[in-house]
Amino acid sequence: MRGEERFVELITSHVNTDFDGFASMIAARKLYPGAEIILSGQVQPNVRNYMSLYRDVWFPVRFSGLPSTKVHRLIVVDTAKPARLGKIRPLVEDGEVEEVHLFDHHPPAPDDLSATYRVVEPLGATTTILVEILRSRRIPIDHLEATLFCLGIYEDTGCLTFSSTTVRDVEAVAHLLRCGADLGIVSSYLHWSLSPEQRSLLKKLLDTGQVIDVQGLQVFLAKASVPHYVRGLDLIAHRVTEIVNSDAIFLLVQMGTRIYLTSRSRTETIRVNEVLRNWQGGGHYRAAAAVVKNGDLEEVEEKLLEILRKQVKSGPVAREIMSTPVKTVSPDTTLKEAGQIMLRYGHSGLPVVENEVLVGIISRRDIDKARQHSLTHAPVKGYMSRNVVTVTPEASLAEIQKLLVKYDIGRLPVVDACGHLVGIVSRSDVLNVLHSGKYPHPYHHLYVSGDATDQVILGKNWDISGLLERRLPGFLLEVLHKVGVAAEKASTTVYLVGDFVRDLLRGQPGKELELIVEGDRGFLEDLGELFSQPVGEGLLFLSLSDGYVSKIRIASSEFSEYPSRRNQERVALRDELYKRDFTVDTLAVHLNASCFGRLLDFFGGQGDLLKGLVRVLHNFSFVEDPLRILKAIRYEQVLGYRLEKQTKILLENAIKEKLLLGVSREHLMDELEICFQKGKFKEIWKRSAELQLDEQIAEIVGRERLTELLQKAEVLEREDCSA
Repeated sequence: MRGEERFVELITSHVNTDFDGFASMIAARKLYPGAEIILSGQVQPNVRNYMSLYRDVWFPVRFSGLPSTKVHRLIVVDTAKPARLGKIRPLVEDGEVEEVHLFDHHPPAPDDLSATYRVVEPLGATTTILVEILRSRRIPIDHLEATLFCLGIYEDTGCLTFSSTTVRDVEAVAHLLRCGADLGIVSSYLHWSLSPEQRSLLKKLLDTGQVIDVQGLQVFLAKASVPHYVRGLDLIAHRVTEIVNSDAIFLLVQMGTRIYLTSRSRTETIRVNEVLRNWQGGGHYRAAAAVVKNGDLEEVEEKLLEILRKQVKSGPVAREIMSTPVKTVSPDTTLKEAGQIMLRYGHSGLPVVENEVLVGIISRRDIDKARQHSLTHAPVKGYMSRNVVTVTPEASLAEIQKLLVKYDIGRLPVVDACGHLVGIVSRSDVLNVLHSGKYPHPYHHLYVSGDATDQVILGKNWDISGLLERRLPGFLLEVLHKVGVAAEKASTTVYLVGDFVRDLLRGQPGKELELIVEGDRGFLEDLGELFSQPVGEGLLFLSLSDGYVSKIRIASSEFSEYPSRRNQERVALRDELYKRDFTVDTLAVHLNASCFGRLLDFFGGQGDLLKGLVRVLHNFSFVEDPLRILKAIRYEQVLGYRLEKQTKILLENAIKEKLLLGVSREHLMDELEICFQKGKFKEIWKRSAELQLDEQIAEIVGRERLTELLQKAEVLEREDCSA
């Protein structure tokens, strides 16, 4: 359902937006200052990673919703195909747009959009077209914009190496470099393919490599020997930088009688050209190489370590870039007051301090949710995040960046040894250091633990295909493979999710499978034909052998803007899983043929599974669905888990607020029936009484019905004992 904001100019690009599409949208906004950017669908993984850090720079970018009024002008970049416009497509096809302005670099085709204004040039990237227009109109481009525009051009031209690259692309890059584009940041977001030989060498280097600490900076050092010369060591070095996330890397590879040294650096503190100058190497401070003839690999490594320890100086730390003093609130401050303070000072979050010690963080997102549920009168302590991620004053910039992205947060409190708040480091502080040149700065290739295709767990790809083979019957494994192959052919992705994955990892897989598709209804219809089953409204049921059933549906996100209506939009897997009750329910398994069996963990569910913890995904979890209170207790008793510390506080606060009384009798009875079926009804009831939830349950369902259930549970318990 469409939002109610009123605007008449939109800028968009194709679904699965790449850097050329995203950069072109930002450039187009400079030509159409009144227009608003709206994403037509998902974005590519590297763009998602980039946006996780730079979202505040390019704000506003609209992720969902369409205008309720007729669009006067639609500016489309990097595509002329209506079929690639995702949720924007109906606007064009239904004639709801008065004007279409098109900027594209792809060859024209008969099924292109009908545009009132069209600029289509046979260049390497659409970004080049828009940069040329900006330049001709003398519209200034700052260094952040120049860096992004370079990303767009470099990605679509293979760093100016593809045959589609033109002189105009090169000239556009030259102009952007003069505007201050940072190629170090550009290179950290781009990827290339490796040959089998290169992949083999890459594996050797990763297996033998080690991370050493040099003046607080992380240096990855790896060595390997191969019988003959392998081309592209620089490309391998680039790939290593993406994987290991160190401040600098040094690769020592013996090929025949020669040792090839290749290095990369993300910090001016480690100037690799000066390091490799000791072997007559060349390059610049971010990338350099050298060749040693008839040398000994161990001796070269020893000398390298000695040089690094002598030449490298320490980089900036938290105390040098943090903001201080910090605006704080107390635990008893109301959510309304905290929101007013944020508005007054322009903050997106506030530390909560008690007796000078940091005890939590309250964010603008928390305030917005409180307002939605009419809870602004409540104290901050009931809804603040207590598991606060902090850093010490001596934390390096690299460590700060890593934490900001890993936990997807906008700020990091800086605390001393006594827990006293001494400052705070925000995304803006980090970006200021990265782009101002004020400090020698180490920076990492940042990525969000949230992209399904590149998800890593504890730094490694976690392949559980062997576990699937051991714990699932052959016919079921064949069905999952069949679905994965179909997804691959349809250029979509499909995942096994939910309770089944949780219980599979616990060694007790059930018989009800849930599959989520990142695609459209067309793929569900293809699966329906494949298994000879009808497709419902975005849903496909499969009745399989031996009592197994599978529910397959499209990934979607529902949210309530107003109590009287619901909005739904197609989203990525991560957003779909964010709606789950607890972290242990958010694990997913990739079923596509190319990566079958890869386990995905966006919210730390695997760690909680191993520790036996029940943890909600956000502070308003029990407010949004009070039935989760009873579900959490069920998980405790049935799975033998315990409530995570903050989850327990939130649950107790929800009970105190009597949120369960907002649940209908029908829904509560459904949950009680599940508790009964799990064979732990008496234990669940006893725990509910301990938490003082029993009176609320009785008020909803009636004491007579509860007495019946308890008596029935006792009968079953006696029968089990006698058996």
